[in-house]
Amino acid sequence: MLKVMSLSKDAVLTITWLLLQTIPGTLLYRSCRKRVENFDPADYEPKGIIKTCWEETIPWDAEYELLFREFKFNLRKKLTPIMRKYLISGYKIYKFLEELPKHCTVFTRYFPEGFPNYDSYLYMFETDYEDFVIELFSELPTSPFFFKVSDKLFLYAQADRRLVRSASIKMSDIRQLHIPLLVDDLLERGILRSEAHSISAYYWTKNF
Repeated sequence: MLKVMSLSKDAVLTITWLLLQTIPGTLLYRSCRKRVENFDPADYEPKGIIKTCWEETIPWDAEYELLFREFKFNLRKKLTPIMRKYLISGYKIYKFLEELPKHCTVFTRYFPEGFPNYDSYLYMFETDYEDFVIELFSELPTSPFFFKVSDKLFLYAQADRRLVRSASIKMSDIRQLHIPLLVDDLLERGILRSEAHSISAYYWTKNF
């Protein structure tokens, strides 16, 4: 006769981590989990990684907005086609590019396995330890980015599909991912007050 055992949440998490030891990238997540275990709220000092400038304004006209959208995902575009497309002078474009670091954050994202091999997720956190959470998830092998809306911290992250998908796992089953296990630890220890998440859905079609 078989006995059905009831396991605690901690036991389930521990067993899940043990099962994940053979999956690529697990060592990194174990390192992150260790940081969570060693976190002491008494030693936390805010660093102000994300800075908001609500009272500041910048010179930004309709042409700047067009150029921003044109260069948003690729700063290496040739200028001549853009000048012809929008009838904007080369001087204005060079001025926009020169001032861009003052007005925007420019960074190059890193995907060691190539961008198509990752799935994208958006997390929303409530926390009193914002900078610790940012530093923790910044250890991910790809390039996550963070932003704030009111008092909510958002994390946009990519996960290797090998860590998410299998023949029996649906794309929508985010609970199979390493990151939620880490989030569970953060919630359990009170580092996060709450969290919500969603798969980022997007599409692209070729212009004919």
